Amino acid sequence: FSEVEEFERRGYEEDYQEEDIKDPSMRLVAVTEVYMDMDVNGTGIPQPHRILMGGNRYKLLSYEPCGHIPFAVFEVDPEPHTFYGRSVADLIINDQDASTAMLRGVLDNVALTNSPRLEVLDSAVNIQDLLNNEIGGIIRVKQTGAVVPQAVPFVAGQTLSALQYMDQEIEGKTGVTKASTGLSPDALQSTTAAAVNATVQAQAGQIEVMARNLAEGGMRQMFKLMLKVMVENVEEEQMMRLSGQNYQPIDPRSWNTGMDVTVNVGLGTGREEQKLAALSSAFQIQTQIIQNFGLSNGMVSLTQIRNTLSDMLALNGIRNANRYFMPMDQQTEQMIAMQAQQAQQQQGQPQDAQAQAYLQAEAMKTQAKTQTDMAKIQAQAQKDQFKLQLDATRAAADDDLARDKMDQDLLVSAAEIIGKYGTSVDVERIKQMQNAPR
Repeated sequence: FSEVEEFERRGYEEDYQEEDIKDPSMRLVAVTEVYMDMDVNGTGIPQPHRILMGGNRYKLLSYEPCGHIPFAVFEVDPEPHTFYGRSVADLIINDQDASTAMLRGVLDNVALTNSPRLEVLDSAVNIQDLLNNEIGGIIRVKQTGAVVPQAVPFVAGQTLSALQYMDQEIEGKTGVTKASTGLSPDALQSTTAAAVNATVQAQAGQIEVMARNLAEGGMRQMFKLMLKVMVENVEEEQMMRLSGQNYQPIDPRSWNTGMDVTVNVGLGTGREEQKLAALSSAFQIQTQIIQNFGLSNGMVSLTQIRNTLSDMLALNGIRNANRYFMPMDQQTEQMIAMQAQQAQQQQGQPQDAQAQAYLQAEAMKTQAKTQTDMAKIQAQAQKDQFKLQLDATRAAADDDLARDKMDQDLLVSAAEIIGKYGTSVDVERIKQMQNAPR
């Protein structure tokens, strides 16, 4: 496109002159946002930067480093080494132009066949009558054969086959046909169901490719960008619901921004019957595995069976599977397994009732004997303690009696010494020495 046409289409405006500016704040100015790698600091390693430019002269407004390019490209026909791929219009524009040219030629041929040009003898024909295209109008001539029609061969019938070919090319590139959309009821008349399904699926293949390109291309890129923006800008933990169950605190700041994003595309290509048959077969195999090997088989879980049932309902147009089946996860499965184990133990209890009763009686006997032995030990300990106290009391009484006897003997001896020798004895000092602690 020329620069003038590009500016007109994008709504750009030429820069105003100073004398033309009346209210600069109301003027529309084109702002260009550019992302490119630049070595601003001179380190030799270019870094991605975000650049803002204004006006049609691209005046630099600001630039700053950025971590990623925030663009998600949605394209139905990607092309390598180009930013913009081809759209549906790009795929069929040449065929559409050719069809338009042929259709215009067909219409011109029909018009010339119905209204051919005339060869006239100017001196023998009334030109005014000839120029009058009124139906049933009279043309006055001076001699016979003065007006001769120039016959134009009708070739539009041969061109119609070329138009049909171009229409088939367009249908093949877009995947939209009269048969698949139901616009031509007679197209698949007297055709078997298998042939109808094959026709519909073949035409839906191109639409599936376009939908897959949009999902795996632009949709994946967009959600990856959303993930990066969330991780970079979140400031605290968030309450999120995991696996459709309970809400739990999650810190998105610890997430890996390079994690893969999986896109599940609902294409609606008319293969619901095949998918439903495959899911039914898988459900039968899952139930057989659980019946033969139990819940802890290591291959099929109740959660997977519940997912199969949910997908079967979705193919039949029922999206709310929770209305018919309870939600299932690993924790719920563990609780169910524990309850089943407890039920099995309770069922096996009558067979071991005698053994359990015998063990219980022996345990009670052992406990009673232990209590009796402990009582005997405590009684003997109390008896020994009483004996020790009694012996200590007797020893203290004997000691007091011996001391009293010593006092009496001392007095008698002192009296004898005084009467015999007339010498005094220090009785108090001797008592102190006898009472001294030993």
